[in-house]
Amino acid sequence: MASPAATESALSIPSARLGAVQVELAGTPADLAITLAATPQSAPLLDAAGGRLQQDLAAAGITLSSLSINGQRSDLSGGQRQKRPPPQLEAMAAVRRGLRPPPPPVNDRFA
Repeated sequence: MASPAATESALSIPSARLGAVQVELAGTPADLAITLAATPQSAPLLDAAGGRLQQDLAAAGITLSSLSINGQRSDLSGGQRQKRPPPQLEAMAAVRRGLRPPPPPVNDRFA
């Protein structure tokens, strides 16, 4: 039996309580990514409901692999949303893990 092909869809949901929420879905039932764009006031409410959303989808046989709210990835294990570290910190971490070579030394002519 063939596995389902990955699909993408988007919709806008108007809500009196949350305001307008833009929803983007991408993936398959085995690996679904959801991206939400909402007002800053409603983002904490949506984030707080992430665990329940994951459970409801799992009950329907769908695996929620990622949830992003206003560009911040939600921690589906029950924690708070985590902001992505600045690119400089990601680069330093990659060097420490051996994924990238260190940058060349900089000569400070004013030191």
